[in-house]
Amino acid sequence: MNLAISERRTYSIVDDLTEAGFVVKVKEGRRNRYLIQSHMPLPGFSGGDQEIGAFLDFLAAPEERRRFTRRSGDTADRRVRPTPAS
Repeated sequence: MNLAISERRTYSIVDDLTEAGFVVKVKEGRRNRYLIQSHMPLPGFSGGDQEIGAFLDFLAAPEERRRFTRRSGDTADRRVRPTPAS
C-alpha cells in the first residue's frame, strides 16, 4: 500500500502521535523503535471504551474484515454515475 506522503510528513505524524501519548519512542543504538500504546482509548469515541489496539487488530486482519464488507455483486454496492447536465 502506498500512502503517497513524504518521509518528512511521516515523521511529523509519528512525532504528533508520540506527543499525544499513543506511541513511545525508544532509542536502540542509532535507530529508534516505536511502540504503540494499544491500551489508549480511540479519540472521538464517547465513553473511551474502544482501545486503539482493537482498531489496529481490525485493520491488520483482512480475513476478519471480509465478514463486514459487501461482496462486489451485492446490489447495495453498485455505484450510480451521475449523468452530465445538458
